[in-house]
Amino acid sequence: MGGKRIGIVALYAPHINKNECSGTLYQATKALQRAGFETVWVKRKIPFMFRVYNKLIKVVNKLFSCTICDDHTYIGSWLNAHVVEIDKHDDLDYLSVIHHFFVPLWNKTKIPVIYHSDVTFELVNNYYLHEIRGFGKRRAEQIERAALAKVAFHLSPSY
Repeated sequence: MGGKRIGIVALYAPHINKNECSGTLYQATKALQRAGFETVWVKRKIPFMFRVYNKLIKVVNKLFSCTICDDHTYIGSWLNAHVVEIDKHDDLDYLSVIHHFFVPLWNKTKIPVIYHSDVTFELVNNYYLHEIRGFGKRRAEQIERAALAKVAFHLSPSY
């Protein structure tokens, strides 16, 4: 397996930052390196327009007493996905994504995606999240299923 290049999608350098995703990203990066993979940081950002969209969703949720999860909408996931710098790394063998389901959902490259998640949205809803129901719940589950259909590998302790 040596010589394979894996892009790690992250806000901060996964080789250095031990805090992102509760340290999971850092430890996963180190494990891949120990296994002989070359790891490359694929930068992602939180776009300004997503911050605006987040505020809009909060207003909608309050006005209509609903629970729409901002990043689990087509607009929110699209806004987040389009600032991931995948296009700068066309020489990768794999793309490793932890929690950021929007990357495989909107990924236009042919790079196979290894998607890591603790749990699916359907299982985590009403546990960590705040009882997202109705339209917001259906949309979030639909979007995640669409994303999972596009990954080469899905690693999850709970499914």
